[in-house]
Amino acid sequence: MVLSGAAAAQTFVLGGKVQFSPDQKLMFGAAKKVMNRDYKGAETVYDQVIAMNGGNIDAYIQRGTVRRELGDAAGTASDGNTAVTLANAALKNTPNNPMLYYQRGMGFRLLKNYDQAEKDVAYGIRLGGQPSWKTDIQAIELEKKEAGLR
Repeated sequence: MVLSGAAAAQTFVLGGKVQFSPDQKLMFGAAKKVMNRDYKGAETVYDQVIAMNGGNIDAYIQRGTVRRELGDAAGTASDGNTAVTLANAALKNTPNNPMLYYQRGMGFRLLKNYDQAEKDVAYGIRLGGQPSWKTDIQAIELEKKEAGLR
């Protein structure tokens, strides 16, 4: 799990120790639930994160992913739309932020707009984002193929 967006802005170092905001701590707890395949429990925790920090783009992406696992297509699409909207708004202020392109790409992935998802993640990499995001591009291509769009 990558902490970013509004959540990352709240991470700071105090006395040599990394300090996490309350919503980031909840994100860790939700990730543990996902690893244990407790998707309903994870969704509940992501709901709490969003109630605490409605600008946490990653919370919408992660909740959308969980909702996809739960078969909630409408919830997945809603979270994808919100992630894209939040990323677009943030990109107006920081148009060269690779993480925002990555996050927007993940939102488009939830919306099954695979071409735009690939473009955004690739652009984020070109702007200096994580080379490991190439794995996400490969996953997007697989999903696209499975959907019969390739």
